Amino acid sequence: MTDVVCDVCGRNMVVKYGPHGKFLACPGFPECRNTKPYLEKNRRQMSEMRQRDCAEKDQEGQKVLRL
Repeated sequence: MTDVVCDVCGRNMVVKYGPHGKFLACPGFPECRNTKPYLEKNRRQMSEMRQRDCAEKDQEGQKVLRL
């Protein structure tokens, strides 16, 4: 799941793999058939979200990132 929002229904889009490579698709399929190209900009947004959500603290209280 990504933080890129579907323009049609407002759900968070997911990364899918097709014959022409990666793309973003609405998880509401088949009710919502919205798709978007998988752009570098979207990938950076997802990476920032993943780092923010995966931050943990080690025994000394320092942040550790799981990627």
